[in-house]
Amino acid sequence: LQTSEERQKVLYKELNERLQKIEDRALQIENNVNSAESIPTNEALAQNKTEENHWAHLVIHGTLHLCGYDHDNTSSRKLMEETETKTLKSLGIANPYLLV
Repeated sequence: LQTSEERQKVLYKELNERLQKIEDRALQIENNVNSAESIPTNEALAQNKTEENHWAHLVIHGTLHLCGYDHDNTSSRKLMEETETKTLKSLGIANPYLLV
């Protein structure tokens, strides 16, 4: 049985770990946006997309990373791409993976 002070320490540690994960994910999206900031026009052109649609894809992609999605293996990549394409479709944007 833990004392209330011991329980507070455990909860504080758990909260800090969760906040660190959120901060890490926020940095991932920031890096995604910053790295894409100067090149979306060229990428969109090369991939036969409008710049607006390409930016929408980048924002959705980064947001999914913040939500815990990743593409480091086949199954997680498929799930992330499916979620991206469904979200983009709801905005009237074609599957970006078919346009490349």
